[in-house]
Amino acid sequence: SISKVAGTEIYAKVLDYGTELLGMYGVLEPGSEQAELQGNFLKMRLFATSGPILAGTNEIQKNIIAQRGLNLPRAPRR
Repeated sequence: SISKVAGTEIYAKVLDYGTELLGMYGVLEPGSEQAELQGNFLKMRLFATSGPILAGTNEIQKNIIAQRGLNLPRAPRR
């Protein structure tokens, strides 16, 4: 759980910084003449948005870490 949460959050932050650095060139599709990294950056950016959802949302994973790893009580249901 910890590695999943940390990995997806770090990956998203790195791609956020990359988006800032590349600007509009980072969101061009593959095959576009001016696309940086042959357009693969856009694919990575789109995949990064699904990372926190795959294999359980990061919020659920954080609750599991709190309950099992830190022996904290369950979060109240809303």
